[in-house]
Order: sequence, then C-alpha cells, then structure tokens
Amino acid sequence: MENNNPNFPPPPGYGQNPNPYQQAPGGYQQAPGGYQQQYGGGYAGQIDHPKASTINTLGIIGIILTFLIGIVGLVLNIINLSISGSVMADIRNNPGKYTEASIKKIKTGRTCSIVGLSIQGALILIVILIIAAFN
Repeated sequence: MENNNPNFPPPPGYGQNPNPYQQAPGGYQQAPGGYQQQYGGGYAGQIDHPKASTINTLGIIGIILTFLIGIVGLVLNIINLSISGSVMADIRNNPGKYTEASIKKIKTGRTCSIVGLSIQGALILIVILIIAAFN
C-alpha cells in the first residue's frame, strides 16, 4: 500500500518494522523511534584483559595472607604490583581495547596489594617498636 496523495501524511508507524525490537544487521537492535543500539554492553571489539581476574584474586589473597602468613603475603603483594604495573601500561598503550569491567578488576587487585603492603609495613613497624621498647 503506497501513499499517493501528497495532501495527507502517512499514518503513524507506516513503513516501519512492526516489531520495533527486531535485530538489525551488524549486531545492533532496532530501538523504538528508529534508533539503533548495540547489545551486549561496551563497545564493539572490546575484550576482557586475560590477567584481570588473576590480578584481582592475587590482591585479595595477598591481604588475607598478610595477616596469616606475613612473608608470603608480602611476596605475593609485591608480585601482584609488578604484574599489575605491566598490565596497566598495556592498557594505557591500547586505549579502548579492554572492557571497563576488566580494568576495574585490575585496579581493585592493585589497590588490594597496596593496602596489603601498607598493613604489612605497619605490622613490621609495630614489631620493631615493641622490640625497641623492651631493650
């Protein structure tokens, strides 16, 4: 059905897809009003950093081991800071390549390692002060 009369506008929705959420080509969804939105979150082509979960896990374990087994927590936190430093340099060199969620995991793991090292330093300082007080 074609609108051949120029005096009358076409009815609302005329010529549009009857299902406004039908998937359009290229990985986009057709939203109401003719706008296209990408589904799946993030930008197309972004990936999770392969070391994000490892850094996050090592940071959390490092804090726990700081209280349980001091020297192991210290070593683990130092290793995690080293790994996360190289990963952050990789992220700075490739902006937009990695998802925001993986970057947040890396920053969280790095922060946990810094907190673990700070706690470790405070505990060592307290032990030194206690030993100095009794001598």
